[in-house]
Amino acid sequence: LTYTSVDYNGGFTKEYLFFFEKNIATRHSFLPGDNESDRTETVAEFSEEQEKTLIDKLYTYGLFDIKKEYKSPPGIYDGGGWNLKIHYNDGTSKESSGSNNTPGSVFSKCAKAFFDITLHSTPLLYPQNALQ
Repeated sequence: LTYTSVDYNGGFTKEYLFFFEKNIATRHSFLPGDNESDRTETVAEFSEEQEKTLIDKLYTYGLFDIKKEYKSPPGIYDGGGWNLKIHYNDGTSKESSGSNNTPGSVFSKCAKAFFDITLHSTPLLYPQNALQ
């Protein structure tokens, strides 16, 4: 599972990756033109039981059923965007993205589930515009 957020003012990018095979979560952050390869850190290690609980919550909260695209409201051109990629064990994948728009309720619930497993105060799946 990969979640990327981009701040349109300067292009600061944060990418969060959950590697369920290794039971770790990482964060990669960079500005355009940075050497992107040296900014990755492990933000969490979790057990198989925590992984199962997290995936169950994400299904319950609807993360796997969100729309493919969440377009920016009319007249809003700055702010930020996000992209979510989910790769399944059977080789299939799903992708969703948004620009200044999110499935707010779903992201709010999922943010809490991700925080519970990472204990890291990051905006994982909780872009600033979802706070409003």
